[in-house]
Amino acid sequence: WSLPVWIDGSAYSGEEKRLPSLKQFIQQRLECTSEGRVLAKDLDHFISTGRLAVLFDGINEIKFSLYKDAIDLFATEIGGPISEYSCIPLVITSRLEENGKERLQLSRLQLPCYSLLELDNDGVRVFLQTYRVENVEKEFSSLEQSGLLGEKGLARNPFWLERIAESKGELYKGNAGRILHNFVVASIRRE
Repeated sequence: WSLPVWIDGSAYSGEEKRLPSLKQFIQQRLECTSEGRVLAKDLDHFISTGRLAVLFDGINEIKFSLYKDAIDLFATEIGGPISEYSCIPLVITSRLEENGKERLQLSRLQLPCYSLLELDNDGVRVFLQTYRVENVEKEFSSLEQSGLLGEKGLARNPFWLERIAESKGELYKGNAGRILHNFVVASIRRE
C-alpha cells in the first residue's frame, strides 16, 4: 500500500538556475509537518519501494518566472522509462489549457492526461443527493436561479459544488467573489 502525499504547487519556489528537483520539493513540503519529517527522512526508500503516492496539486500555480525551468527539470526527472517515479502513483493536477495552446507544456512530462469535465444537470443532482442535501430539486432550482449552473458555472465544478452542498444554501448568495468570501469565512470559523 502507498502513503498518500499532497503537495501544493503554489508553494514551489527557488532561485533561477537553482530550482529544487521534484524529489527535493516533495522533501521540502514533507519537512513542514512533524508527520512529514518521518517520511522525508526515508523518502528515497518510499519512492524506490513504491510506497508513496504523490498528488502534486496545481502545477500551473508555480510562479510564472520559474515555471518553464521547473517543467524542464521535472521533464528530465520524470520523463523516462527508467525514472524512479515510474513505480509510484504520481498525479499532477492543473487548470485546463486554453484554446488548445500548450503554454503549460505538460505534455513534456510524458504522463497520461485526463480532463475532469463539468457536471451536467443529472450529475449535479446526484452530487447533491450524495451530500445528503434534504431537498435536491429545491437546491437545484436555487442554484439555477443564482446563475451558478450556466456554462462553466461554479456549481458545475465538483470542488465548488461540495462547498455549496456543505454550506446548506448559505454560501451562494451573491456573485462568485461573494461566494469565495463566504467560503473562506465559513472555513476559518470551522477551523
